[in-house]
Amino acid sequence: PRLPHLGELFRSAVPERILGGVAGLLRRAREEGAIRPMDTDAASRMFVGPLLTYVLMDGLFVGDGPPRPPAPERIEELVDLFVGAIT
Repeated sequence: PRLPHLGELFRSAVPERILGGVAGLLRRAREEGAIRPMDTDAASRMFVGPLLTYVLMDGLFVGDGPPRPPAPERIEELVDLFVGAIT
């Protein structure tokens, strides 16, 4: 509350930009018949949300050392689960 511009800056720099990019990719994939018809806004949030938990919980809010990025295998599993849900 004391620094409202930080929240606005984060939102415009990270979630809005990423969500817009993912939604664009999903729209193109839907138009090409690669994925089933869906609400691309909801699907974008479904994809980005789990990834942001790593950015926040294991990155920005780590209090005991450097950020801890997830293992590539973990990211791959999240992507596989998402792709399975939309195809």
